[in-house]
Amino acid sequence: MGNTWVTAGNTVTKLRRRPKVSGIDIERAYMNDYWSFRKKYYEVQDSDEYWTAVIRESDALIRKHDCDDYLKALVLVCVDDLERRYRQKFPKRNIYKPGEVATTVYNRIMNKHKKEGAAS
Repeated sequence: MGNTWVTAGNTVTKLRRRPKVSGIDIERAYMNDYWSFRKKYYEVQDSDEYWTAVIRESDALIRKHDCDDYLKALVLVCVDDLERRYRQKFPKRNIYKPGEVATTVYNRIMNKHKKEGAAS
């Protein structure tokens, strides 16, 4: 079919068709967001603000990409890894029980999933 030309007064504008979004394009989008999340929180910190931000942003990341199962698994593995590295880096200052943050993220994901299932 080619391109479409639209006139508005004396102006002619070339419109391009919007490319179809494939599954790999969707995965690329959330992998880029996941990678940004991973880099941002890679250096674990011993503060409530850090862990609150991890929980908040992991939740936002999953919501942004409509709770894709693959992304949920990636985020949970990432949070679990952050907790593991926190316990290694601060062995005497563990202010969180092992798995506490990952469990919080998991529970938020599951509650959202249950609410969406009930609404359907």
